Amino acid sequence: MTATGSPFGRTTIPSRARSSRSRSRAASPGRAAIARELQEEISATPARIRYLGLVEDIFVWAGQERHELYLIYDVDLADRRIYEADEVQVTEDDGSKYPARWRPLSEFRGSARLVPEGLLDLIGRAT
Repeated sequence: MTATGSPFGRTTIPSRARSSRSRSRAASPGRAAIARELQEEISATPARIRYLGLVEDIFVWAGQERHELYLIYDVDLADRRIYEADEVQVTEDDGSKYPARWRPLSEFRGSARLVPEGLLDLIGRAT
């Protein structure tokens, strides 16, 4: 999961088809999957979830061509205090943890890179 703060205080969540764990829950509707992942990974509850679109990404990783599809959702979190935090602790299924940081979309219009390609354009068309 990746979270990108929007200029409106919302969160854009790219949800991608990936591991066998994700495939085992593939029957879960998108909004329910987003709500579950937010709760599991950052202990947050969405107040609103809106589907924005699909981004297709074909790239080479570790010498192998990869093809991933990302379902993009725009999310308002119920507890607005999370947006004020410098970092948010993300916990993965295996228990590993890492910090996530809110970054303004304007950074990605400059030198910072946002992946997958096409995500910034999709967000821009939706706002």
